[in-house]
Amino acid sequence: MKEGKPLFSSKRGASPEEIRQTHVQRGKNVDLTKSFNPEIEGELKQEYMRVREIILEQDRLTAILRDKFQFLQSPEAFDAYCERSGIGEGVKEDFRLVLPKMLEILERSPEQIFSPSILEEEAETFQEIYQALGTEAKTAFALEGGSEIVGRILEAEIELALRVLSENRERPVLAHRFRGFGKDEASEESIGNAFLENISEGEIDVRLSKDKKWIIHHNATLGESCQRPEHVRDLTSEELSEIRYKGGEKICTLERMFRLVQEKGNISTKLNIDIKDFDESALDEMLDLIHQYKMEHRVVIVSWLPQSLQYLYEKDPTLAYSMSYFPVIRGIPRWVIETIENIPSGTRLFGEVGTLFAKWRANTVQGVGAENISDATVLQGNEHWSKTIERVRAKEEDLIGRHTVPYSEEPIKNAQGEMEIMARVLQKCSVNIMALEPPITKIVEKLCQIPILGVIIEQHKEALVEALCATKSSLEFAARLGGKGIKVNLFDITEEGFIDRYIQRMKENGISPGTIYFSGRFRGLHTRDQVPELETS
Repeated sequence: MKEGKPLFSSKRGASPEEIRQTHVQRGKNVDLTKSFNPEIEGELKQEYMRVREIILEQDRLTAILRDKFQFLQSPEAFDAYCERSGIGEGVKEDFRLVLPKMLEILERSPEQIFSPSILEEEAETFQEIYQALGTEAKTAFALEGGSEIVGRILEAEIELALRVLSENRERPVLAHRFRGFGKDEASEESIGNAFLENISEGEIDVRLSKDKKWIIHHNATLGESCQRPEHVRDLTSEELSEIRYKGGEKICTLERMFRLVQEKGNISTKLNIDIKDFDESALDEMLDLIHQYKMEHRVVIVSWLPQSLQYLYEKDPTLAYSMSYFPVIRGIPRWVIETIENIPSGTRLFGEVGTLFAKWRANTVQGVGAENISDATVLQGNEHWSKTIERVRAKEEDLIGRHTVPYSEEPIKNAQGEMEIMARVLQKCSVNIMALEPPITKIVEKLCQIPILGVIIEQHKEALVEALCATKSSLEFAARLGGKGIKVNLFDITEEGFIDRYIQRMKENGISPGTIYFSGRFRGLHTRDQVPELETS
C-alpha cells in the first residue's frame, strides 16, 4: 500500500466502516463480506497487520520505560541502581531530578510521543522499526534537558528496553490462561496481577452464560476448578459472579478483563481470546466490546470453532485470527473424520476420547479441573458458518457448551484460484497446534522403566517420541504455512526447557517461530531489575 496517504495514520484502531470509507475515498469500492475482492482483502490485511504490530511496539517500549522509572522512584531501588551502575553523587542528583520529567512524558499516550511517520514508512525489518522507535524516544527525552551524562543513562535505558523487545520477538512466549499469576488460572486476580507486570501476551478462554455474556472459563462445566457440577451455559452472569474458584479468586468476564486493562494502566499486553461457543448476537457483542475498549490492535481471536473465526472475520477482516487443532486430527484423512462423524455414536466416541484426555491433563497442569465430555461436534474449517449453523440446528442443537473437533486441510486456494474461507481468515495470522512432545516424552520415560522392554525403548527413545508426535510432518506443515505468511503457534508447554527447544527446532527448519503458549509464570517485558552498561566517566 505505497500509493497515496497511508491507511491508518496514527490511529490506535479502526472500525470496519472507517476502513471501508478510507478505501472508498481512495477509489476502491470495498465490500467487507465473504464476497470481498481477494487482492484488495490481502492488501488491506497486510497493511493493517503491519501497522498494528508497530503500534504495539510503541506501547510496549513506553510501558517498559514507565515501569523502570516508576521503580526507580523508590529511594532504595534508586540507590542500588546507581551503585551497580557506578554513578557518582553529582550525576546521581541530576538523574533523580530528571526522573519525574521522564515519567511525565511517559504518562502521555504513545501517539503523542512518537510521530505518525513511523507508521507511514515501509521498514523492511523490525530492527529498522526499533531503530526508528529508539530515535523518536531519545528525541522526546532530550527535549526535557538534563546533563550529557544523564542523557547517556536515559539512552542506555532505551537501548535496554529495545533489546528486550527484540528478544521477545525472537522468543515469543504467551501466558497460557494467565497461569502462575494467582491461585487460580484466568481468575480476575491472576489477570490483574499479570497486567500490573506488563507481560507481553496472555490467553484466556471464553464461554457463554445463560444470559449470553462472555465468561472467562475454559471448561464447559464449572467442574473441579470451582467444585460445582453446573454448566456455564446454565447460569446467568450475575450468578457466576458470586462463584469462586477453589483458590478463592473470582470468575472474570470478558468486559471486566477489558476494564482491568484500563484500571491497571496496562497499554502493552496482547490478549488472545479463545472462543469456545458460537452465537451470532454474542459474537456481535464481543466485537462491539473490542471496539468500545479500543482493543483492535491488541487482540488475537482464537478458536476451535472455525465458524466463529469466519463470522467475526466477515464483520472485521483486520483483526488477527488463529485456528486451533490437534496435529493428530489434522493428519488424519478427511474421509476418516467424516466416517466417524456420520456413524450414530461417532461424536460420542470423540467425546469419550476427549474425556480421557481431559482427566489426564487435569493431573499435569495447574488450575485445570477434569470434566466429562458427553459429546463433541466435528466442524469443517472450509464450511461456511451459515451452513454449519443450519446443519446443527436441524438436529435441534447449538454450539454453546459443547466440545468441538475442528478439521481443516492446509489453507489453500481452490480450483478457480480463489482463496478458500480459512485461507482468507488466516492470511498474515496463525494456527495453533498442541505441543505433544512434553506429554509423550513423559509417557515414553515411564515405558523405559518396564523391565526388559524398557531397555529396548531406552535405546530408541528419541525416535519413538518423534514418531508418536509426528514431529517431522508437523515441521513440514509449519514450513508450508510459513510460505503462505501463516505462523504456527504451539500450546500447552508446561516446562520451560521445551520453549527454547521448540524454537530452535523451528529455526533449524527455516521456520519463523510463532508464539509458545507456556503454562507458567514469566516476567514478560519489564526491565526493572536490570542495569544497562553505562559509560559515565
